[in-house]
Amino acid sequence: ELPTQQSIPYGGTGFLVGPGLLMTNRHVARLFTDGVGSAARLRYRPGDAGVDFKREAFTAGDNSSYFTVSEVVMIHPYWDMALIRVDGLADTYQPLTLSTLSPEELVGRDVVVIGYPARDPRNDAAVQDSIFQGIYNVKRLQPGKIGSRAQVSSFDYQINAMKHDSSTLGGNSGSAVIDIGSGQVIGLHFAGEYLKANYAVPSHELARDARVADTGVNFSNAI
Repeated sequence: ELPTQQSIPYGGTGFLVGPGLLMTNRHVARLFTDGVGSAARLRYRPGDAGVDFKREAFTAGDNSSYFTVSEVVMIHPYWDMALIRVDGLADTYQPLTLSTLSPEELVGRDVVVIGYPARDPRNDAAVQDSIFQGIYNVKRLQPGKIGSRAQVSSFDYQINAMKHDSSTLGGNSGSAVIDIGSGQVIGLHFAGEYLKANYAVPSHELARDARVADTGVNFSNAI
């Protein structure tokens, strides 16, 4: 969430990947951070962003679990990925495990994308309202399957992304793509093309980057 910005209430989705460590998209973190690379090269003003682990539909009682972002740990120079830190998480908030399986091993797997889709003016309004029943900006579980890899443009690069066909919208930027069979994160959703495909950063590729592994991300095993 972006409490100091008036134009948009939140920039996307994040999920816990280590002790107090959350993963989201680079293009989400850039809404409140300047720079690229490790923390020493970044400029973030504490209080400009926060994470709410709830915001759930049809939930009685307290529907907020908010934590202020204390630090931006990394904005990746190649992948559309960023790592941010929050303080004060209780033990009830356990990090997810990121798979090190290659995307080629995962084609055809059933997955869910978990995030916070927002109504997107770039897409057909009637189709969105039909799928999401007119309810946006709350936590959603969006089923789909993994496809083959595809070359897509991301910042200044052509990257070899993982494809999936879960129904996502703009607020899903930074959502976890979770393999139903293992319960592990296999990708980080970052973009989609309407009625064509959605794209994710493969967790396998992040596991191969020592800079990411050294931050304490909870990978299933080392590569």
